[in-house]
Amino acid sequence: MTDLAILPKSKRKSHGMLLAGPTQLPLWGERVRGAPNALARSALFTCADKRKPRRSFDRQVIVSVAGQEIRYTGKELRQDDLTVWLQVVHLARMQPIGDQVEVSASSLGVAIGWGNSGDTYKRLRDSIARMREGSVWVDKPNGKGFSGNLIMRLEWSDAGSKSREKWKLYLDPNILELFQPDAFTLLNGEERLGLTPLAQWIYGFFSTHETPFPYKVETLFGLSGSTATCLSGFRRNLLEALDVLKERRLISDFIYDTKTKTVHVLRRPHMPAVEGPLAA
Repeated sequence: MTDLAILPKSKRKSHGMLLAGPTQLPLWGERVRGAPNALARSALFTCADKRKPRRSFDRQVIVSVAGQEIRYTGKELRQDDLTVWLQVVHLARMQPIGDQVEVSASSLGVAIGWGNSGDTYKRLRDSIARMREGSVWVDKPNGKGFSGNLIMRLEWSDAGSKSREKWKLYLDPNILELFQPDAFTLLNGEERLGLTPLAQWIYGFFSTHETPFPYKVETLFGLSGSTATCLSGFRRNLLEALDVLKERRLISDFIYDTKTKTVHVLRRPHMPAVEGPLAA
């Protein structure tokens, strides 16, 4: 969780991050990706088995932490969709929110580790379509929220090759509400790409906690949107994923209490907002 504010240009050097004005996302560094806490603390982007068909929702209440409510209409979103969205948001931070984000299918696929094949092109188009067509309603504990599409609009121009096709993506300016002070978390972008969907969800979820408290395995089962057929299978996968996060130094340690069936994660310090000294 970050305590970094969106401030006027006169106060852009603060807390180790270059900060933008009220119409721009915070200017974090290249290695990190900004993720809204409200979304990471829910099953909006599930870790469902990719072999299972995506479900369809109609103003479905999404499992989330207490104090907030998320409703979603559209095709099920998964961690691969979050990967695409985090990269689009990352590119969008360099200009006023709502301005076009221009990128080729090839460069977007390579940036998120999917390559630039024909299959990647289709996968990217399908993911963007889900986020363009799906509608999200987020009520935050502070009484504010966001309602709309995670990707507001997509335009494209054929450059003679699908992989070189130029895309113009637009984000809803109201999405800034999800990136207010204490409302988003910085994740290690490169390390996240190498994780399984469940490990990606766990990493994002616990990174939003300043000091995580123990969670029941059953609670994490629901919050993650897992499609595991039984709780014992999910617990096994959960502990394996936590081992990987510990090995990669994305968490400090974790404790599984066999009596209470709870997991207590000890998280590492937050990712630095920028690499090296701030520019003058």
